[in-house]
Amino acid sequence: MIARWFDRSGIGQFVAPDSEAESVSENDESSSQFWNLVAPDPKFTSSVPTIDSPTRFSSKDRNVFCKHCSKWTATDLVATQPGNTSKDSQVNCLSTPKQQKSMSSTDMISDVHDRVLSACIDTSNAMRSPPIEKNINGRFLRMCGSVTKMSDKVETKFRKLINKKPHLLRIRATNLGETAPDGYTSLQVTAYANHVAAAKIIFELEKEYRNKSRDNQYSELHLDRNMFGHTALHIAGERGNLEMVQLLLPYYQFPNPAFLIDLGKQTAFGRAVTSPNPKAKKNQRALERTLFSSNDISISGNPKAKEQRMGRIKSLKLDYGTSEMPGRRGTMEDAMATETWYDEVGDGSDVSAKRQEIALFAVCDGHGDNGVVSNFIASNVSRILRDCKRDTDKSISEDITPKDYWNKIWGLACLQLDDQLRKFDMVAGGSTAVFALVTENEIIVANVGDSRCILVCEKDEKLTRTNVNADNANNDVDVDYIKIKNTGGQHENEPLEPPPQLINEVSIPSRDNAKLITVRALSNDHKPNLPDECERIQKAGFYVKDITFEEDGEKITIHKIVKNDKSQLAVSRAFGDFDFKSNNQLQACEQSVIPCAEVRVHERNPEEDLYLILACDGIWDVMTNEAVMDFVQQQSEIKSMESVDNILPDIADSLLQQCLLNQSRDNMSCILIKLQSSINTTDLSSSSRLPRKALFE
Repeated sequence: MIARWFDRSGIGQFVAPDSEAESVSENDESSSQFWNLVAPDPKFTSSVPTIDSPTRFSSKDRNVFCKHCSKWTATDLVATQPGNTSKDSQVNCLSTPKQQKSMSSTDMISDVHDRVLSACIDTSNAMRSPPIEKNINGRFLRMCGSVTKMSDKVETKFRKLINKKPHLLRIRATNLGETAPDGYTSLQVTAYANHVAAAKIIFELEKEYRNKSRDNQYSELHLDRNMFGHTALHIAGERGNLEMVQLLLPYYQFPNPAFLIDLGKQTAFGRAVTSPNPKAKKNQRALERTLFSSNDISISGNPKAKEQRMGRIKSLKLDYGTSEMPGRRGTMEDAMATETWYDEVGDGSDVSAKRQEIALFAVCDGHGDNGVVSNFIASNVSRILRDCKRDTDKSISEDITPKDYWNKIWGLACLQLDDQLRKFDMVAGGSTAVFALVTENEIIVANVGDSRCILVCEKDEKLTRTNVNADNANNDVDVDYIKIKNTGGQHENEPLEPPPQLINEVSIPSRDNAKLITVRALSNDHKPNLPDECERIQKAGFYVKDITFEEDGEKITIHKIVKNDKSQLAVSRAFGDFDFKSNNQLQACEQSVIPCAEVRVHERNPEEDLYLILACDGIWDVMTNEAVMDFVQQQSEIKSMESVDNILPDIADSLLQQCLLNQSRDNMSCILIKLQSSINTTDLSSSSRLPRKALFE
């Protein structure tokens, strides 16, 4: 002991110098105290403060030794304040400061796993704790989970328990019955019961204890997880406890609540909007407004890279891009498919038969089953369609019309899809779907339900609506909207208000020739109130009910097929939904809900056809055909000035974001197909490329 003191004090080096000995820091307490005793210096201040006589000095001049990291750390001393005892005086920042950094998604998942494991261990320990400790813990947690207003007497007891036993802040619930599930911390129990007063006291006393004792082990109580990875915010949202959500939300600025996920990769928003709890359903709109963030993982999902959501088919002279998001539903039930294959034109005996490439695009909008049916349709439609086409080609006559030909193929394919789906057990939901087959000469659209496909075209001549309708009188398409572009002023057919934009509008150079932009619906929405659909539904033994409600001051009416009070459906055609196909006396296409596609055939015109857009009803609920057309046109012109590589998925992403801002409440999926040569993918029209932007002084 004496030898160590001699070494640290510097006496050893003075008596017998050693060149290989380690130098002693000037901050070494023994050396400082020894020389201050031999030659006192009234201006000298020890670098290691004592609790009894705290002194303030500059952190630039002095360091302190951190007991946690065993390093000298720049710091300040806090002088004793009036009224404080020497015991209350503390050294500021005795622990090495932590650098707070943003979490990546991988870090977040790892953090969730670590905290869930900790929750399991703590819960296991709580189950094995002695009876006396269990009683105290149980009494405290029941106070946290009380649904009655906290009286002054109870509040006093509550505070005394925490002050006496701070570890109660992080104990885990066990065998509390309806008070709280196993594994909940005290804060999570208050979130479960919506006991706002108790939660406020927990935060208040934790802060007081931390400031007084400098013990940080109970900090960040809001980040604790239960055994499912839920934070207190997840629990409050799922329970529909709006007051508790509003109290907790400010504590989740780091990490951002938009990225705060549980084991199921759902955020608090996702838990709130998917909760079956009656209170959560009642407060759903208010919870959405409180928790909503456009970059919330439960809203945006886990999108693929843009390079995986785009493609080019050179033989068909088209490019495509896709986008999808769960939206305000929180769970994704949509599915999409983009596939190509080669097909022989002519009978199989002709060795010179031409092989043509066919592209299939599909948007499937599922409901009621977490996407089981929609994913089945998207995964199997290509295989079944090719089989049906091959069988049909062997049996058709040569004089069949294109429409009858494709009607037969799609009729067989859709019935087979539904029949194969029925063979699966536990299929509870269903899915609508819109399909588009693109060949070198044709676009064939088959629609089942209320998803939709539109075609955007451009003509070089000025035409009135009457002219266009006359030109297309014999075509099986609808012209919904006409717009004369760049005529030097507003045309009478142009909307008075421009469509909503996500980014600032930029000037686009005018072109010499006026362009007529039209949008055509290549599908009909199959709703139960349509005359033919309603008649079939009634013959099948069901009826159609009109439901009117008010949303944001606007009256909205939806039409549903009713089986009973708990079983209703808002579409009249869909795959699955076998509860509405239960009349054994009727054929598949006579049931109240049928899987039969309505088919339309469009002859491609490379000089006029611009875009083919397939989307689920989450888009069409908040944007009209013409609004989507204008939005795609403007975004194409804007984005093409900065990028030429991933413009189509970019435009599709922007479209879904706009629908989200327009208060779409459904899943959203979209396929955007450019029907012109891939040589120039930057301009909506067939005109020359727009000039680059330039800066001038």
